[in-house]
Amino acid sequence: MQRKLQANKRKYKPDFWKTYPYPLTGIAVCGECGLSLNGKSAHGKTKKFYYYDHPRTLRAQAGAPVHKCRIQRLRAPRVEEMVIASLKKILSTPEWVNKAVEIYHKERLKNKPVVVHGLKLASDELKALERKQNNLIGRIAELPPKVSAKPFYKQLELIQVQIEEKSRLKENLQAQSFKP
Repeated sequence: MQRKLQANKRKYKPDFWKTYPYPLTGIAVCGECGLSLNGKSAHGKTKKFYYYDHPRTLRAQAGAPVHKCRIQRLRAPRVEEMVIASLKKILSTPEWVNKAVEIYHKERLKNKPVVVHGLKLASDELKALERKQNNLIGRIAELPPKVSAKPFYKQLELIQVQIEEKSRLKENLQAQSFKP
């Protein structure tokens, strides 16, 4: 039983178990030590309080927290209100929005070679499938009347499904490779 509990200790908890969403978990970072802040809760006298806190990594010997930051934890609602206020301020300033869009496009362009390569592969595979489909149609047309065409039609259906999948992939990649 202990082994099973130990194995499950670090597993992800489903969202429906959580009473507070902690939307900044994994995004919020301590400005002092650089560790990401996780959502945690604590009990007060009358209610539960929600925080963003450092991950508790304990020393093997002393059992004390490793980090020594001045601010250990931050109240979640307060931090989230500050983030929302900052986002509103950024979004209300056109220069900042333009700068954010520019940064986004620069980051997106870093992945462009991968997208272009994927697009070429998808196009080549699509052409090969279409050739295969045309060859199969030609074979069906040349079949003697006594030979059943059912296996050919099944193969043709499979090829058609593959063509549709590759076409969707190609469309998605084309959408990703649009120019800024």
